[in-house]
Amino acid sequence: MTKRFLSVALLAIAASCASVNATEIITENDIDAIVSKMTLEQKARILVGTEGKNDNISHLVAGAAGWTYEIPSLGIPSINLADGPVGVRINPVPSEKVSVKYDSQGIPVATSAASGSSDGPRTFCTCFPSTTALAATWDINAADWQGRCMADEAKAYGVDIVLTPGINIMRNPLCGRNFEYFSEDPLLTGKMAAAIIRAIQECGIGTSLKHFVANNQQTGKKFNDARISQRALREIYLKAFEICVKEAHPWTVMGSYNKIAGQFTQTNKDLMVRLLRNEWGFNGLVLTDWTVRRPTADLLNARCGLIMPGDEEIVQEIIDAVNSGKVSAGAIDACVKDVLRVVAKSITAKGWHFTTPALSDNAAASRKIASESMVLLKNDDNPLPLKAGSKIALFGATAYKSIAGGTGSSNVNKPYVIDISTGLENAGFTIGSRMAEIYRKYNDFRTVLDDKFPGCPDWQKISYHRTVAPEMDITGHEALVAEEIGKSDIAVVVIGRGSGETSDRTIENDFNLTAEETALISKVGAECRKQGKKMVVILNACGVVETESWKWNADAILMAWFPGQECGNAVADVISGKVNPSGRLPMTFPMKYADIPSANNYPYVGQTAGRNFDYTDYEEDIWVGYRYFSTSHRRVSFPFGYGLSYTYFAYSKPSVKKTGDKWVVSVNVKNTGSVPGREVVQLYVKSNRATDSITRPEAELKAFAKTRLLAPGESETIKLSFGARDIASFDELSSAWRTDKGAYTVQLRNSADPASTLSSSQFSVGKTLEWKVENILAPVKPVDVMKCDTIQEYPKSGIRDLALIYQGGAKRIDWTAHQFLPYVTHKFADGHRDWLFDGFLFLDFNDGMGHTFIPQYGAKNARKQEWEWYLGRLFEKGKSLDALDKCIGQQIDSIGAPGFKHKVVLTIPTPIAGQTDWGKLGNRTLIFDNYGDRSAAAIWFINELVERFAKAGYKNLELSGLYWVDEDICHTKDLVKHIAPAVHAKGLDFIWIPYYRARGYDRWKELGFDIAYYQPNHFFDKKIPDSRLDDACNEALNLGMAMEFECDSKALYGTKDSSYGRMQAYISAFRRHHVFATSAIAYYTGSRGLIDMAANPNAKNQAIMDELAKIIVDRRHSDKLTIK
Repeated sequence: MTKRFLSVALLAIAASCASVNATEIITENDIDAIVSKMTLEQKARILVGTEGKNDNISHLVAGAAGWTYEIPSLGIPSINLADGPVGVRINPVPSEKVSVKYDSQGIPVATSAASGSSDGPRTFCTCFPSTTALAATWDINAADWQGRCMADEAKAYGVDIVLTPGINIMRNPLCGRNFEYFSEDPLLTGKMAAAIIRAIQECGIGTSLKHFVANNQQTGKKFNDARISQRALREIYLKAFEICVKEAHPWTVMGSYNKIAGQFTQTNKDLMVRLLRNEWGFNGLVLTDWTVRRPTADLLNARCGLIMPGDEEIVQEIIDAVNSGKVSAGAIDACVKDVLRVVAKSITAKGWHFTTPALSDNAAASRKIASESMVLLKNDDNPLPLKAGSKIALFGATAYKSIAGGTGSSNVNKPYVIDISTGLENAGFTIGSRMAEIYRKYNDFRTVLDDKFPGCPDWQKISYHRTVAPEMDITGHEALVAEEIGKSDIAVVVIGRGSGETSDRTIENDFNLTAEETALISKVGAECRKQGKKMVVILNACGVVETESWKWNADAILMAWFPGQECGNAVADVISGKVNPSGRLPMTFPMKYADIPSANNYPYVGQTAGRNFDYTDYEEDIWVGYRYFSTSHRRVSFPFGYGLSYTYFAYSKPSVKKTGDKWVVSVNVKNTGSVPGREVVQLYVKSNRATDSITRPEAELKAFAKTRLLAPGESETIKLSFGARDIASFDELSSAWRTDKGAYTVQLRNSADPASTLSSSQFSVGKTLEWKVENILAPVKPVDVMKCDTIQEYPKSGIRDLALIYQGGAKRIDWTAHQFLPYVTHKFADGHRDWLFDGFLFLDFNDGMGHTFIPQYGAKNARKQEWEWYLGRLFEKGKSLDALDKCIGQQIDSIGAPGFKHKVVLTIPTPIAGQTDWGKLGNRTLIFDNYGDRSAAAIWFINELVERFAKAGYKNLELSGLYWVDEDICHTKDLVKHIAPAVHAKGLDFIWIPYYRARGYDRWKELGFDIAYYQPNHFFDKKIPDSRLDDACNEALNLGMAMEFECDSKALYGTKDSSYGRMQAYISAFRRHHVFATSAIAYYTGSRGLIDMAANPNAKNQAIMDELAKIIVDRRHSDKLTIK
């Protein structure tokens, strides 16, 4: 069995370790001479990680991720490499008795040490905010500060290289490791990461820039071929690495596990030599990521010179590779020199000795950076900051057991975690005692229940094995919620979301809130409104979660990220107003997961093979994050760069001057509010896209800065700069970066949303500029990249205006020719009459006698005999279809032909899962426990409908489509996929009208429907704000859905509890969003809405019906609604 050097007995950091004489240890000037003296075996061992040493030239740091090989006779010590994205990860219990077991990811899972072990000095390290949180500060100085604090602890404890920063792009919010990364934007990523690299290395500690490159998913990451166009690779995924290499010169770069251009990154010479070294000028050490073996000879030929964590077999493989000629002597010497240069720069080589780090100062830094990172997403009517001494009804399990950071290699062995509840109490707020008691007992129970390592020591319970409690279900305890809110000034709900490197996230119960979390926000929000109080939601989360469906319920929302060990104190600093929030989102919060352009090209948790596991096509190309949403004009919940403050800022008009090879933009920023605050200045550059030779995003972030703390009335002049190469795009055909000549616009914005532009100025490029590069790293197969369409349209249909006719149930009206008249034509106030709806959808949910055609709409499921009864009602003489046909004929005789054939859509009842008494087809009893029998029943009904309609011989009606009556797919799931072909075989459209945010609504095309109308579900509940209509229109536009207009008899003006105003709101919203001008529309009018409206003499009712009818008439003559 292969020996694992990583799983070793860990030794103590000896505070008494004697300083070594630096003259006896290798220096950079000695390297060539030393290499010339080394044997092949010595060279091989230098290139392979090994056990650490604790002797007269080396020291061993307990819990380090790995060590290099020492050769005392040549003055080559062993150095310590430790994880450290958000703080140095080493063991806090130095003991020769401690034996730690690691999993395949290099993460400790068990230890033999007793929890009370205290046989040496504790070497805790500070847990800083997550990398994402640091990015949210948009503050280069914050990155520098954190880097110096981390270097202080690394140097004190003897860590030579900290394996940080991780700078992979947030391509998709489901990546389990996103919290270790900075942003969806390469510039923000690169500049912040470069700052932290410089800060650490200026203190004499090395860094490792990782994971090079495209480690954008955890599922299948060790095998996945990331198939990325050369343009997207260079503009999005490599750009931050290029910035860091050229501006910060990291000591080491860590290769990722995945493949690029069909080759594993660590063995890819085009990536590691031609690009990294030859093009970018990197002259440091490339090392492998941990535990996964790649062909040894290929690694060395790609100058990947340190193979970690090490294995005795690899030493012999290197020797054999050189002796066989697979690896040249020059290649191995180059790798050895790379390692030795790093060793020579290390604190070990310079004579390290143990010191005490400034843990208190570093904790204060962590707290300050965390508070500066928090993003105020919403603050309607300013519930924040809270008044001093406020009484808080605090809800949410995470409020009492908060999340400092993610799991995996970023986990820091910290001395403590300040929970949000504790932080609020520390700040002088009073927490409701009853809920606090309940939540703390619940968390204690969940901690014991979920603890997979009950025997681990206390320090691991704080770090590696600190569990995240799922939210508690408060259903049935609404009285307790009301009581707690009644005793308090304000309610605060905390939602927690953990993440780690061992797994990606899921859509349900992770990106989307759980049912318990949704219920908590809903119930607390409703009770607060009832009592006239406010609700604040705090997200103690790894990254993006869905917010669009519930944010209306909250008065304020604060994104707190993973704030580090000072979590609760930092949260309290912000909501108390001690710190004015100045964080900005480093990524986009979409309306829903399906809006993300990479949504269809990302693996699911548990996947083990196939597309998105073995390979992933990056079809979204450069359209990542805001580049996609801003360019395509798609609405988001919160845009990249967004964040609110407790104060306000004003910008002067920016000046743009060319200084040397840079454009320098100067702008004066003034605090116009009443409290001190800091502002993030974001500079976006827009090109003249009409004349570009390359399709570019609407605008791109090209510089940013953060002001100092400005007092009210105080100003600061901010200067930002960029060069011609900075605004270039990559042209694959010429393998060159290109900046087109022409006019460009500098825009200073509050976010990536173009509507947030504060001020702008122009500059021009006199001639087209190109920078040629090698044509390398093309994907093994061409990627079918998406087009970022800038024009969105609602769908058109053969039916422009579809009236919903509730016919079938025994308690419904009969629908005679006279009753159809207000739907067929409209009589205007001036006396003239014109044709109205061109389509009619006949539907019902039950038979009015207790049998339901849709799950849960009746006590009994409709059987075949009820389905046949429903067929009879549809084709009854003098009613329903027959009556509609006669009514149209009468109106033709009265006002002339309409110039079109009226179309009808008929309903398919739902074969309800689990039903056993539906009946027989032929001699076989159908049992609805499978798609086969359920489809058979539906297809039988389709055949009956079509046959009966044909036999009826209606003169004025045309059967256009069939309607799926179930308004979500909770119960039917993918059944419709089996039924759609039968509908299409009849030459008919398959139609669906899902309710607002119904399950599966965003999958309507995939399910097989030809058109879907989206229900806003606004008209019926006056508690729902009119903004719901805007949200629904935007979602429908994004999803290619048509819209449903909703009103019923309650729209009558002057009646009790009239909803006349809500009908007006529909008309206004549909005009505002151009629905009337461009979309097919379905009209819900209840059982008899237009009948009652036509019969009512009130002038306001006549006026609004005239208005709606005029819209419908005009739509009939609009070319924009013609199907071409």
